[in-house]
Amino acid sequence: MNSLKLKLLPIFFLMPLLVYAQDGYYDSKSNNTLNRFGYKFSLFNLNKYDSNVLKLSSSTSDISSSIYPAIAFSYPFSTDTKVTVQYLFGIEKYVSTSFLNTNFNRAGVNLSHYFSPSLEGQISGFYINSNQPDILTTNSSVYRFATFGQYSASLKLNWLKSSKTLYSLEFSFIQRNYSHLLTLSLIKQRDNYNYVALSWTHQINHATTAIMKLGFIESKSNNLNYKFDRQFLEAFLIHNLGSGFKVQVEDIISSLGFSNRTLSNSPFTTRSDVINTFMIGIKKDFGNNIAFNINYYLQKDFSNEPIRKFLSHTITLGLEFSIGKNSNYVDQNYSNESNTEKGFGLNKEIATAEQLTNTGYQYILKGNYDKALEYSLKALSLDNNIEKANINAGVAYYKKGMKKEAIKYWKKALKLNPNNEKLELIVNKAEAEIIQKKN
Repeated sequence: MNSLKLKLLPIFFLMPLLVYAQDGYYDSKSNNTLNRFGYKFSLFNLNKYDSNVLKLSSSTSDISSSIYPAIAFSYPFSTDTKVTVQYLFGIEKYVSTSFLNTNFNRAGVNLSHYFSPSLEGQISGFYINSNQPDILTTNSSVYRFATFGQYSASLKLNWLKSSKTLYSLEFSFIQRNYSHLLTLSLIKQRDNYNYVALSWTHQINHATTAIMKLGFIESKSNNLNYKFDRQFLEAFLIHNLGSGFKVQVEDIISSLGFSNRTLSNSPFTTRSDVINTFMIGIKKDFGNNIAFNINYYLQKDFSNEPIRKFLSHTITLGLEFSIGKNSNYVDQNYSNESNTEKGFGLNKEIATAEQLTNTGYQYILKGNYDKALEYSLKALSLDNNIEKANINAGVAYYKKGMKKEAIKYWKKALKLNPNNEKLELIVNKAEAEIIQKKN
């Protein structure tokens, strides 16, 4: 198995270069099927210092380093629908102990579709294979707590209430099958998780974005000690300082209650925890392809289990690198940054009209109307009969206070689709506003 991975590794790293070289054979303005494929190759390195004494370490703190190379391919079936597939390989190494060393493979697929300009749906699925390859010389099951296979399926709805406010509802089902951990009845442990979260993202101004998330996790395991309910509330704030610098602040409050795990000093009382995690960090973007971040985490566990209580200090240093073509895929698994703050990495010179239209709409979601107008007009220069590109251009002009120009593009969209009653009402309202202003 390891030899197979070594053989596949060069192909994994060369694949983006092959796609890039192949792209030169196609006309950038065509809708050639191969030319519509996008890709993103990314490499994320995380170095961590953690003072948590509850880790399986020979000292009171630990230092670790992780690396996550990943590649994703995306294909837009239309201006409304896109599929993305991704493969990621992760390696985590700890300095003071080999008990926590882990590597894993993750493969996933995501299908996104815009039902309307304000409603998007996403269906995704992932498979993760995780293992601990170097647990000294022991084969004891208790030490192989990170060797498992995991399947997950998710459904997410994004509703754009206004140009600056986004609501998201997400549901996930996760099944994890352990290879070595055993239950009390000496069968292999299997955990099922139900995850529900509601989030609110609001762009306060051009430099500041706030996120609130309320979530619930239910664990159903065949090991009674691992059955629990967890509720959490997360607050996240991003502020652009300029010159590529961003300040990120986050606080998460979690309430964790176990169904059957009893306390060490009270066998008739089940364990419960209230955990607060505070983070403050700075991120620096060097162009669209390289970013560096440093974060400090303060975590406190208020538990009724005496040996569980701790105060943990963690410092992380992260480096992100990516290259891509015609892809606005966003990796949400190793960055706390919100989608509204992500760059789209789209090359306007080689993008198709459909891709430019989608990117223009994404900038409308961000409230960046200058960029939205730039991409929408570029799309219309390739094909002026795209209804949504005309609508997007109209929205951008309207938000910039240029109502006559907005009406011009909206009326062009109405010619392409006379049945758009909602747009017709918007045009009538904009025209009434112009008349009212003259009077």
